[in-house]
Amino acid sequence: SALFLPTTASCSSSVSTLPTLSGILPALLIHIMNDSQAVTIEVANDEVGGQWHVGDESYEKLIELCTDICRRNGIEELRYTGDESGNLTLHKMFADTECPGPYLESRVEEIVQTVNQKLKQEE
Repeated sequence: SALFLPTTASCSSSVSTLPTLSGILPALLIHIMNDSQAVTIEVANDEVGGQWHVGDESYEKLIELCTDICRRNGIEELRYTGDESGNLTLHKMFADTECPGPYLESRVEEIVQTVNQKLKQEE
């Protein structure tokens, strides 16, 4: 499962299956643009397929990592808009994938609320 958080550092991720040859360049450019301003967070699943469930310990570490990334990069509030305009995005917005899977996707609002609470506690 992968989530993307913005940062001033760049990172790379692999381009997965692209549907058509004509779609390769636009899809690659979207990956490059996102990767130049995002941190890709891979979260280990404890289930293959289905909901792509993530264990409690991995989920808690995800919250800690998101909070730390925001703090280190001066991001005062995490925002998920459901598209590329938010500062929290999902892998599936940039590639032909279901990543991060139904389980984490169903918890995105909770992730945002929890991270934002932690950021406010540290002010």
